[in-house]
Parts: sequence; C-alpha cells; structure tokens
Amino acid sequence: MRYSIVIASFMITIVAVSFNLQQFTQAQMSDRERCDAETCHVKITRDGFMPKTLIIKLGTTVVWTNEDDSRHTVTSGSPGEVKAPLKSLLLEKDDTYEFTFEHSGLYQGSYKYFDQVTLTMRGEIIVEPAPEIAKETPAPETMKIDFTDPNSGVKKATLSNGNIMSMEIDPDFASLIITVQTVDVNGKLTITLDRNLIDAKSNGNDDIFVVFVDGEEGFFEETSSTPTERTLEIVVPRESTEIEIMGTQVIPEFPVTMLVIAGIFSVMIAAYRLRTRF
Repeated sequence: MRYSIVIASFMITIVAVSFNLQQFTQAQMSDRERCDAETCHVKITRDGFMPKTLIIKLGTTVVWTNEDDSRHTVTSGSPGEVKAPLKSLLLEKDDTYEFTFEHSGLYQGSYKYFDQVTLTMRGEIIVEPAPEIAKETPAPETMKIDFTDPNSGVKKATLSNGNIMSMEIDPDFASLIITVQTVDVNGKLTITLDRNLIDAKSNGNDDIFVVFVDGEEGFFEETSSTPTERTLEIVVPRESTEIEIMGTQVIPEFPVTMLVIAGIFSVMIAAYRLRTRF
C-alpha cells in the first residue's frame, strides 16, 4: 500500500511538471512573434507589451497602440539608461506611436525598450538584416570571328603543335583572344593580322604587341610588317589553351562590315548571272 501511494505521488508530480512546462512554453511563444508585413503592430496593455518580442525585417514600420486606460510610453533602453531611437510622448488610451526601422544593428540588431511610467514593462524589437545579394560580375563583351575567312581580318593562322579552336575580339582590352588545343610538345603560332582588325600604335608609329599565353607573358617575334598587315610568330608551350594578343586599338565592326560587303557582291554577281542567262 505504501509503495502504491509513493508511485501515485510520483506520477502526479510528473504530470504537474509537464503541464507547467507546457504552459511556460506556450507563454514564451505568445511573447515572441514574427511579422513579415511592411507595417507591424504592438499592443500596450495592462499586462505589458504584446508581443513582448517582435521580429521584423529591415524597413518595417512598427505601430504601438495603447489599449490600456493608463498612460504609457515607448522608450529605448532601460530605466536610468535611455537611448535612441524610440522616444514617444505619454500615450493616452487609443493613442499610437510609430517608428520605421530603416537601419538594423544599432544595438546589435536588437532594440530593447520600456515604459517610463511603470518601469517594469519591457519589450524588444529584433530587426533582421537585409540578405546579402551576391553581385554578379558581368562577362566581358567579346565578338567571335571566323578566322578561316581572310575577310575576317585574320589573313593567316597556323599552329604547329595543335589546333586553333576559336578567335574573338575583346574591345575593352583591345585584344585578340585565341583558344587553342595543343599536344604534349612545344610549338609555334604564326598569325598575320590586318591592321584594320587589331594594331599597336604609339604617337602614330608602330608599337609592339603584348602577348600572353595562359595568363603568362609569352615570347614572340614580329617577322613581317606592311602598311596593311603585321605577322607574328608566337612560342606556344605544350598543353597551352589560350593566347591573347593585346594591341592599342581594335575595330570589332571590321569583320561584320567585310561580311556585309561580301554578301552584297555575292547578290550582285548572282543577279548579273541570272540576267545574262536570259
């Protein structure tokens, strides 16, 4: 019988503790709310600020409304240590006070406040910082050219230790970018360029090009120079993937213009042949 009483008392204690914990958890949850709206509200009652802790996002306006018959204030800080930015006048019943939280982190992201009338009423606004937006670096605007067509401005291009995959003009850097596929031996790129496509000038006179191979300064020699063309021989180490020839000026419209002219001539020739047939 004695053991039954002990067990019953123990069970009652467990039930009571569980009930109290549940009540305490619910009370905590009711004291803490999140508001994602542009305008959020806090009630001022005889029991305190409701909710006691409000979580908002940056730029939210919070409106406090006094629903108590007594007067209250909304004041940042704590008794004896008043801080900015919350500082309302005495609020009569149904009076409101509002503040827009345009900046977070003044008090480590938390704005604690109290009522100067009762001193025991405390509240807190937690402003979540705006999410960081990753800035995308815009890709450079380049223009691919058909290096197999002499009208593109590339008069000749041969690679002794691999294949030339593509070429494109980068107007921002006045450069010609050449993508290559090389084998496991060193080689040489010989390329003849039309000055109207890319050139290197200084005070009206010819200047040297700058060549990079896979981002490192490359070795080259200018073997020929005419009023219209310049020929370079560039050392291409094995397993290289990119060669960049930098000048002082490029004319990215050159290939397009030449193609348009070629197209016009093709149409004229076709029309002439059709006309003579009849």
